[in-house]
Amino acid sequence: MAGPRVVNVRFRKMVECALRGAVEEIILFDMDMQLVEEGEKWAAITRSKKQKAPAIIITNKEKAYEDILRDLKSKIKGDRVPEGIKAIRKTRTGDMIVELENEESINALKKEIDKNICGANVKILKGKKTVLHIYDVDAVTTAEDIVSAVESLTGEGTAEVRSLRPMEGGRQAATVDMEEEAAAKLIKERSIRIGWTQCRLKERVEVNRCYSCGSINHIARYCKEPPMGEKCRKCGGEGHKAAECKETKTYCWTCKTDGHRNASFKCPVFRDAVRKGERRFSTR
Repeated sequence: MAGPRVVNVRFRKMVECALRGAVEEIILFDMDMQLVEEGEKWAAITRSKKQKAPAIIITNKEKAYEDILRDLKSKIKGDRVPEGIKAIRKTRTGDMIVELENEESINALKKEIDKNICGANVKILKGKKTVLHIYDVDAVTTAEDIVSAVESLTGEGTAEVRSLRPMEGGRQAATVDMEEEAAAKLIKERSIRIGWTQCRLKERVEVNRCYSCGSINHIARYCKEPPMGEKCRKCGGEGHKAAECKETKTYCWTCKTDGHRNASFKCPVFRDAVRKGERRFSTR
């Protein structure tokens, strides 16, 4: 058999029984996954889409998270509390995010907040997300500037900057979570003007990573490599964990060499897998 077959998940058990002994491996994947050939191996590479529950983010710059929550629970009570609240948690920036089951619950809660909570800014987040990388952002541009530029083209509440990190030449790169439909508009354009700069962008591609051996292009269930065991995930040494590691060197479990982090863009194997995935998706 030249390569693994694509099988609908509903028929997995039936296919496994019918083909037992006839094939080496069956890989299940959805419509957003592609198989990329690596010599005699096949790697499952997916578009980076996060399925999240619909939610709202509540921001109040004058109050801490606990005060916002206390205010919310004291002023919205009884049958005015919408059904379908799944979770309430704190974001990394100190705002409150409330996950709900459906759009009806979101609209009901937003209406109550607008009516009863003074000074609260409410942003609605819908379910399915796409992750984008934006490059060539200038050095003084902030996450708020990026969100403003993106949402001026796609609509309010469609983007959230996950990280903003330095690039060569005094530039920055941003990772942005976006509503799927809004992201599709930007992907089609392939660039966006932020401030003075026309910035490149592309959709993030996720490469499957094995948490048994630390390498890529397969998952632990199908791993045939020696496991990392108790070795440090950072330096590859023994006798300590990555959180306790004091070594300055780093070890890549993918290409089995020192000098860069595992599955980073400095790893030629990982970099090649991502670029093959990007080329495959760009031809869709």
